Amino acid sequence: MNIFLVEDERWALAELVELFKAYEPRHRVYSYDNGDDALEAAVRIRPELVVTDITMPGISGLELVERLAELDSTIRAVILSVHDQFSYAQQGLKLGVIDYLLKPVKKEALYDTIDHAIERIQSDMKLRSAKNKWLLSQMLLHSEPVDSPLFDEIYEQPYFIVLAMAEQGLAHMPSAAEEGFREFVNHAAGGSYMVELDAQRKILLLPFNDQGQIKRYENDLHEWFLEAKQDGPIHVGWDLKQAKASLHAVYRGLDERVETNRRFAQSTWIGRNEAVSEVNLSDLWDDIRVLEAFIKKGQMTKIKETVATVVAKIANKRVARHQLMIFLNDMAYSLRYKLQQGAVDWRQTDSEVQGNFEGVATYEELGRHLEHFALSICAQTVSSDTLPKELIPVLLKWIHQNYHQNIFLQQFASEHHVSLGYLSRLFKTQTGQSFSEYLASYRMEKAKEFLAGGIERIQDVCQMVGYEDVKYFSHLFKRIVGITPTEYQKKLQAQ
Repeated sequence: MNIFLVEDERWALAELVELFKAYEPRHRVYSYDNGDDALEAAVRIRPELVVTDITMPGISGLELVERLAELDSTIRAVILSVHDQFSYAQQGLKLGVIDYLLKPVKKEALYDTIDHAIERIQSDMKLRSAKNKWLLSQMLLHSEPVDSPLFDEIYEQPYFIVLAMAEQGLAHMPSAAEEGFREFVNHAAGGSYMVELDAQRKILLLPFNDQGQIKRYENDLHEWFLEAKQDGPIHVGWDLKQAKASLHAVYRGLDERVETNRRFAQSTWIGRNEAVSEVNLSDLWDDIRVLEAFIKKGQMTKIKETVATVVAKIANKRVARHQLMIFLNDMAYSLRYKLQQGAVDWRQTDSEVQGNFEGVATYEELGRHLEHFALSICAQTVSSDTLPKELIPVLLKWIHQNYHQNIFLQQFASEHHVSLGYLSRLFKTQTGQSFSEYLASYRMEKAKEFLAGGIERIQDVCQMVGYEDVKYFSHLFKRIVGITPTEYQKKLQAQ
């Protein structure tokens, strides 16, 4: 927090400055030798705590406290005086003075008083912050007026509004990026706010007075964006709310602009009135037609190769997520329509795409989900007189649906009246892995998803992917992933 020291006697002020070094750098300490300078500075740097002498040239300590209370009623003060007068204390209590110390102040008494003052202020700040965040979230998400002085303040004041969004599919914004985001509020002018709408979306409201301040905000924000995107994909957009304009309307427009224009798996900077241009995806349809042919024949190796080609082309195009979802929806409908001889419900296809791809955050995940999607179509287009070599897509789907159970290749071979040895060789030829290797790899991918999704106990994850022995699961996880499940958890927390 910001702490002001106000004392007109030079030696006394120097002594206070030295004593308050104990509170740095956790708190920022500013010193002034008169109340007028402190009051002027408070307009630029809002103090949370003021330690002031009473008798000073110009405005007195109590006058300073009274003027500061008019500026911000949450500012608290500790009074220093050589006079033990109850009237001073009584008057001060009405103005937000939380303690009164007699000079000369003993070091231990000063520290004890300041410690308690800071603790009380921080407690009040937490309560006030929680209430303000709730009110601000209501103002952002709903158009109805809120009966609160904060609503009036936000409505009357122009604001530079920032929306920062983590990549969809990630649990939260990278920690380093979030820390830098909070610094904007700490260094911005008084009346700034940060609101966490959820773990992925953060809002900043920064008051402005002129175009120069807007330009400084924009430059500082862009510098933060360039640094923050090194830790992972992040999407940032900004807009202006003019005085007496609806905060909800401006936020809704900004949120829609960021949602529509954010790039898939890559950071996006969206300035005011800027948009990401749509890219040409028409050349991908040649690859989709090739993919259709391989799906029809059940050629898993070729399907994987074609999917990898499609994903590589998408990565080079730097496509917006919104445009990519439209393409995937069209692709899913086209493949199902052609391979299942029509009668495809577009609403079901749209729901399927949302379920399969909405949480995807990386190109690797996109490729894996596209493979699983192609596999599901393969399995659904298999006829009753399917040849053994065309059963591999069905087998893969069976693994994906039952990986958490105790399954064996012999089960599938018996149910489909196929030689176990022949099926095993076919599986390795088409997937590049044996049945046990593929099953273990798939289980480890699911384990990583569960760990990233917040499942904390290794024992629980172990059982969720089909293992009973935690030691064996951890050994297998390390062999396939490269680190133990516990180390993987710590890596996620660090990110």
